[in-house]
Amino acid sequence: MTGGAKCVANLKIKSEMLEAGHKTIITQWANEVLRQSQMMCPVDTGTLRRSGRVTTLSSSPLKMQIGYTAEYAIYVHEIPANHPVGQWKYLSTPFEQMVPQLQTMLRTGAAL
Repeated sequence: MTGGAKCVANLKIKSEMLEAGHKTIITQWANEVLRQSQMMCPVDTGTLRRSGRVTTLSSSPLKMQIGYTAEYAIYVHEIPANHPVGQWKYLSTPFEQMVPQLQTMLRTGAAL
């Protein structure tokens, strides 16, 4: 193997390691967003809170989905209402608040 080919091979290995590290960071971050969201989620019977999921849609490129499977989740999230426990926008609020943390984690390579 020539010096140039070896260098390219080493770069590819490091790139794959970095990608795997970023996937771990993003997965941990998504799970933390869900956890924060579940703490803000309105609760009556607990069904909505329990329906929260982080789903990996594809691994290359990484695509993830954070959401709730209860049929009425979108209505509780989008319709402003006073809830005895929790609040509306229970998913978008922690997501938006935690974006700067994700950016820092990806830049530094530090996981939660």
